[in-house]
Amino acid sequence: MLNRRHLRVKILETLYAHHSDAHPDAKKVMVDVDRSVQLMKIGYLLSLRLLAAIVRFTDQWADQREAKMMMAVRKIHENRRFAAHPYPMALEKLDRYRQSEISFRLRDFPMPDTDQMTMLFKEVVALEAYQNYINLPEQYPLEDYNLLQTIYKEIILPNEMIDAYFEEISIHWETDKEWIAAAVIKTLKEGSRASGLRLVEMSRDWPSDLTFCTNIVQEVCDRADLTDARIKPYLKGWDLERVAFIDLLILRMALAEMVMEQQIPVKVTLNEYLELAKSHSTPKSSVFVNGVLDALSKNLQAEGIIVKSGRGLITHSTANTRNS
Repeated sequence: MLNRRHLRVKILETLYAHHSDAHPDAKKVMVDVDRSVQLMKIGYLLSLRLLAAIVRFTDQWADQREAKMMMAVRKIHENRRFAAHPYPMALEKLDRYRQSEISFRLRDFPMPDTDQMTMLFKEVVALEAYQNYINLPEQYPLEDYNLLQTIYKEIILPNEMIDAYFEEISIHWETDKEWIAAAVIKTLKEGSRASGLRLVEMSRDWPSDLTFCTNIVQEVCDRADLTDARIKPYLKGWDLERVAFIDLLILRMALAEMVMEQQIPVKVTLNEYLELAKSHSTPKSSVFVNGVLDALSKNLQAEGIIVKSGRGLITHSTANTRNS
């Protein structure tokens, strides 16, 4: 499920993509943030579809093998056991999947071609888990979906060809991959339960998440001069123009969040943007960002510019950050 940490990354990457705009338009930035989130969901849905395609490729693989063996009489190849896997049909029976297939025009995204699928399937057949599966006396839901999880983790996720496939669809693939992988695994685990297969919710409360994104983007874009004026005294001898742009964006976003989001504790915001500095800038930048934000937050709270209420008043570092 999408959380605020993912959203902060989305906002940062989108604002950085607009770095050539002296005064980026908040509405245009939000359109791009929303598109980035939607591409995340498309990546998730296409990953599920790819797994179904691999199962359905079983018959084609078996046909190829039998043709090469020049068998005069067709027989049921052992690999056809996998072809009876319930997953593809269960996926296509889901109303939400069928609706998403239409709304996101999933059929406009072609699956890997026959040669690529053959390469993937060779790796599948080589798995010990696959060989154990086709030799089971009968099929069980747990084994069905455990095998798919193994295929996804050991074949699909580390595959460079699959990375290239998804990178053609979204420039955010590397950033999104971790979330998409977690969502796919969770979906497959649901498939083995009595309740059956179901899609993962993109967000527990998208209207609230959208407001969170909009607040930060509008504050950064529409009030950049005021935000920079508040940051400048805490730069410890650095001119604003000399600060790396990615670091400046992180400082602007952190300040916007502290001012606009009264329900998010200052400590949570500081920790989140320190992690952003570590993952998107340099080790030295994280120390710089931490120093500026720590001093800035204390003074703006004393001045009454940063005001917290409810959950935002929590000061200890173990605060539940699910929606923060």
